Amino acid sequence: MAIEQKQKKPRGVPTKMTEAVLGIIETAWSVGANNEIACAHAGIDPTTLYDYLRLHPDFAQKKFAYKQKLKLQALDNTAKALKDKDMQTTRWYLERQMKDEFSNRTEHTGKNGDPMAFSLSALSDAVDKEREEQDVEKKED
Repeated sequence: MAIEQKQKKPRGVPTKMTEAVLGIIETAWSVGANNEIACAHAGIDPTTLYDYLRLHPDFAQKKFAYKQKLKLQALDNTAKALKDKDMQTTRWYLERQMKDEFSNRTEHTGKNGDPMAFSLSALSDAVDKEREEQDVEKKED
């Protein structure tokens, strides 16, 4: 006579990581949300997600794929805009990719990244010259 085995009921608190929650997190990642934003959107604590990722490395791979998908979409949009000869995108792309030739940034360092060298006497002379020019302009008025 076979002994009937009772079916064991799961113990503990049920997981918050339901299929619906996982779907919300995947959607958030696919639009560029970080883990904290995705968790807030799904209504879970980030530690719940981190525990789940630790126990489910396959889901961690999905996370990576979702985040890369948005980057690829951005690259594709940029390429399409460049092909369509969108000048604003073209300028932006050149400023980012060919900084030495096209960036309109201002350096706040000296030559070769060294600290800026300046002379207080030269600065004082420049201020004096500016004041003299302003005095001459006032007298002419």
